[in-house]
Amino acid sequence: EEQHAGGDPSPPGRHGHGDPLTLTDNFPKCCDNCNSWSGAQFCDDVGPKCRDGCVNCHVVQTRPVKTFRCGDGRAALPENPCPPPCKKN
Repeated sequence: EEQHAGGDPSPPGRHGHGDPLTLTDNFPKCCDNCNSWSGAQFCDDVGPKCRDGCVNCHVVQTRPVKTFRCGDGRAALPENPCPPPCKKN
């Protein structure tokens, strides 16, 4: 069974990493440190690992504990407000 009938309209590498228009569906449902600049919105939360599906995962620090931040963004539009803060247990 052919999975990609007609060819893939968006081959890998066509869009640059970090293009906010291609990453809108992967934005976190909650964010404690939401920032916007240059027409893009980013969640700058730092944690023990990047969320599932993160394309641009960066190490923030290595000692004393290794922490990461996801650099994925999305278009900063009125219909895309910052998500609510994450609930702490």
